[in-house]
Amino acid sequence: MDLIEILAPAAPALEYPQQPATVGDQHGERLRPTAAASRDTGTSTAWSLDRDPAAAHQARDLTRGQLGAWRIDEDCCETAVLLATELVTNALRHGAGTIVLTWTVTSSTVRCGVTDDSPQPPRPRTAEPGGENGRGLQLIASLALVWGYSPLSRGKTVWFELAVTAEPQ
Repeated sequence: MDLIEILAPAAPALEYPQQPATVGDQHGERLRPTAAASRDTGTSTAWSLDRDPAAAHQARDLTRGQLGAWRIDEDCCETAVLLATELVTNALRHGAGTIVLTWTVTSSTVRCGVTDDSPQPPRPRTAEPGGENGRGLQLIASLALVWGYSPLSRGKTVWFELAVTAEPQ
């Protein structure tokens, strides 16, 4: 049994929007939540992360391990690691309570969801020249096929999808 199998409990059921929310513009337009509906999620795995700065590093390691086990191509994996780190960092900075990192693979996409207990939706910001903040959601919007958030009865899940070029194993 490898480390991923030990660390990965059964994934909770996530609520997925029928039509994903997307970033409106680069000037901080707010996202609108979309109606939640279930969909075929393929194979999923999830982990609870500690609320400390090490959670971003932990998310990178778990993401690399899981996507590697699913034989996801290296370019997609590295993009996924970068974007998952952004979502976990946002959950640490702007969220509350427990953080759950979820990965789902289908025949054509991988989907990352980061759930926290805060009901506040993600808010794209305009980065100041030379500023260290305000680029994460813009980066996600630029590199993901789609992204958005799903309000939950307690908190929200912010998610993105990437195209895969390898069949899941």
